[in-house]
Amino acid sequence: MRPFRFLAPLLAALAAPFASAQNVNVFVVDAAGGAGSAFTEIQPAIDAAASGDLVLVRSGSYSGFSVVAKSLSIVADAGATVDVNSSSRISLLGADQRVEVVNLQLKNEQILTGGPVPPPPLTISSCAGIVWLEHVDALAQLGLYTPSISGLVVSNCDSVVLLRCTVRAVATFLFNPGPGTSGLIASNSTLAIHDGTYEGAGSVTPTAGSPSPGAPGASLLGGFAFASGATFKGGKGGNGLTSAGSGGPGVLANGTFVGLDCTFIGGQGGISDGSWQAPPGPPTAGSGPITTLAGTARHFEITSPVRELQSATLHFKGLPGENACALLSDLSDPVFFFGPLDGALCVSLGNVNALLFGVIAPSGAVDVAIPMPDFLPSLMGGRIYFQSFFFDPAVTYVVLGPPSLFVLLDSGL
Repeated sequence: MRPFRFLAPLLAALAAPFASAQNVNVFVVDAAGGAGSAFTEIQPAIDAAASGDLVLVRSGSYSGFSVVAKSLSIVADAGATVDVNSSSRISLLGADQRVEVVNLQLKNEQILTGGPVPPPPLTISSCAGIVWLEHVDALAQLGLYTPSISGLVVSNCDSVVLLRCTVRAVATFLFNPGPGTSGLIASNSTLAIHDGTYEGAGSVTPTAGSPSPGAPGASLLGGFAFASGATFKGGKGGNGLTSAGSGGPGVLANGTFVGLDCTFIGGQGGISDGSWQAPPGPPTAGSGPITTLAGTARHFEITSPVRELQSATLHFKGLPGENACALLSDLSDPVFFFGPLDGALCVSLGNVNALLFGVIAPSGAVDVAIPMPDFLPSLMGGRIYFQSFFFDPAVTYVVLGPPSLFVLLDSGL
């Protein structure tokens, strides 16, 4: 790691956002009921929190949660493994509300007997405000009698940010055969997707039925999505005695889709009569429009959460020799795709600082360690939204990279 050489400008940039965040309460959730925690489940902490507060979750297994019309950050503690083992929902955010979920693994209930079909691991619906998922796994679980289940379903949302997420659908089981479904389904929504993997489910052919094609890795049904550096993989087509289903497309876009340096993998075709194989799925499909930008995806993240007197590390990846920079803001902003900079702006420019952190090394990366000071005693927790950007020494181009949320915690938590 390279130490940050200009600490004073950075601390000045951090001071204003954290000063405005000094009244943010932090609610600690610990399944084991450890010292300093007030809750053993996530939902009671959400219910107790005021709008704008932060829920800090320690390692453990938890039931699903619901956030309705409330600004909130739900963040796994540093080094924690947080498993949420039943379906969760975020809904009805107003235009001035924001929800962040960071470093959680979300799953649906696993139904091993007959019963109602569980919702996906995460459903996001009817949000005029911003939903921000960073390093979240939404992994559908198999049920013996359930149909195929998506990993993440988004509907009627104005701004959803997906950063380094893994989203995977699950196929049906032999007891309830049928077509697969997409890993991500987004309808009438605006999304910014950076890195991560989105995988559709394969199809299972009924005994007396016809084979179905595999499902798309992601389905866009209206709306807009920008994706950079992400991988989309279609599901396998169904097998059959006399025919077989083709593989699913990497992305099915019946809305506007713009991709930069993404990987699109069509699913494998099903097999018929033990030998003949149906064709694989196409990389992309749908009425679009689908636009593929030329160029290379940039990558960025900051270690989070970090406590006072610890160090945070910024990880930049780009082209060797580029300047690695970031905007620092106290607020996120609705996704705005800015074509001239080949990226989506996700932070507010109303109270923003821009800082140069280093130069991309010949390896294609640079890490910058930043020591955190001891802030005001009243500061229990605070948030800063980083948006990376890169430019060459001659400033012939500027490229937007991913954003990342930084959470600073009181040293006593």
